[in-house]
Amino acid sequence: MKNRFKIFLSTFAGKELAETGKSGTLIDVPQSKHDASAMAAISKGDSKFLPRLQLMTMRSTKVSVDGFPANHFAVVEGQTMQDIGESVDVLLIAWRPKALDTKGDDIITSYDPKFDADNKPTGIFKEIQDKAGIRDSGCMFGPEYLVYIPSAQKYATFFCGSITLRYEAPAFTTRLGNAATLRANLIKPKKSDPYFSTKVYDCTTVFDIPAGDELKKVTAEFLDPKEDGPEGATKEETASTGRAQ
Repeated sequence: MKNRFKIFLSTFAGKELAETGKSGTLIDVPQSKHDASAMAAISKGDSKFLPRLQLMTMRSTKVSVDGFPANHFAVVEGQTMQDIGESVDVLLIAWRPKALDTKGDDIITSYDPKFDADNKPTGIFKEIQDKAGIRDSGCMFGPEYLVYIPSAQKYATFFCGSITLRYEAPAFTTRLGNAATLRANLIKPKKSDPYFSTKVYDCTTVFDIPAGDELKKVTAEFLDPKEDGPEGATKEETASTGRAQ
């Protein structure tokens, strides 16, 4: 393929094109009258799902195969991943219960445990919860948090779907309504290999919070999700939200 490309350049490309190619582009790119915000506005597609915030560990193929920086946080929107560093400041806004099954062809979620008389989950949520303890089941459950990320100027969800993150969840919950800093934290179990997970800390950074009307709208939609059914996540979430996170 590269040889064919060289033949194209030598045969059909003029001097101007060949010289431009030396600087990293094949042609001089004309400047658009629209800025980056316009591109972002028309590139979002029709997805009704919020981006997700997650810690990318070595268990993720995006790290081990594609070279995404290990133990950095990412804002994930479809196939797009924005690296936001080894720590991230967020505004913790709200939470909801979530159970996620990624094993089948369709990814299934439940946001409604439908508690019985003994205050135990029932239905699809309970089915996924029971399977979550089975190795490689593709099932997870726990609280999911709505956050605002000032450095990315985006809302996102953060899912505490692993055992480790469920232990950390109370630290998230006590900070609801306030700023928090998330960092990668090395866990050293006595009987298994070390791994990284997310730990939450008080935030000392001052940042602007989003406009009130926008905040209310996003929060209302987050707290009233579509009932049990297909999910907008990908199977990648299983690996990078599992034990290694």
